[in-house]
Amino acid sequence: MLMDKEDFDNKIIGSNVNDEEVVVDLEGELISALEEIARLRFKKKKKKKLLIQFEKDNKKPDEDFALLKVKLEEAKKIEDILKQQLSETKVRCEALE
Repeated sequence: MLMDKEDFDNKIIGSNVNDEEVVVDLEGELISALEEIARLRFKKKKKKKLLIQFEKDNKKPDEDFALLKVKLEEAKKIEDILKQQLSETKVRCEALE
């Protein structure tokens, strides 16, 4: 047969604490624990929001870097095309002279 911790403690020390007082104490502890859980949940939500924001902020520079890299590659392609057109134009001009 299992015994509550309070009952065991009461028998060892010879205390005559009645059951109502124990229930009130447990009820207070339960309320306190529930308040602590609610507080910790609130803190967790705040920290999770901060973490999500931090992750978004950290991803944004990487995305910007990737976009800049693509634009640079496109600009290099355009530069190569313009250089080729320029060299073709020089060849035509020399042929006409």
